[in-house]
Amino acid sequence: MNLSEDQIKANIDRMRAKYGEARDGGKGVERRKQKNVPKQGTDDKAIKGLYKRLGVQPIQNIDEVNMFKDDGTIMHFANPEVHFNYQNHVVIVSGEGQAKTAKDLLPDIITQLGPKQMHLLQELISQDKAKDEDAPDLVEANFEEAAKID
Repeated sequence: MNLSEDQIKANIDRMRAKYGEARDGGKGVERRKQKNVPKQGTDDKAIKGLYKRLGVQPIQNIDEVNMFKDDGTIMHFANPEVHFNYQNHVVIVSGEGQAKTAKDLLPDIITQLGPKQMHLLQELISQDKAKDEDAPDLVEANFEEAAKID
């Protein structure tokens, strides 16, 4: 199949009209950028290496960890992974933490409150007293008669 130069130029012009100026490679073509996807296993290996270097041991059967912040919020970890080294006083808590208020975690955290956190409990009590003062008084009524009417 021998094509003349005019036919080749016509074919090239049709291809350019159809596909535009797309080129796969050659001189003057920008290199394709590749995304660097991090490998999942390397982070886990690095963390395990850090645990080994710190000499921490895992503690089993920890249901929750609560960390009290100075601003009154509580970092709550449900079913965390806890590692501990007694000699160096190192505690590592890993897991998904949620910022919560003391009101959200009551009454479970009452035993965990220390002297620094007692002001949180006092604030909650004062708020409840303020709400009680705003509540209207109950009217004395005979509820049995009201039930018979319905």
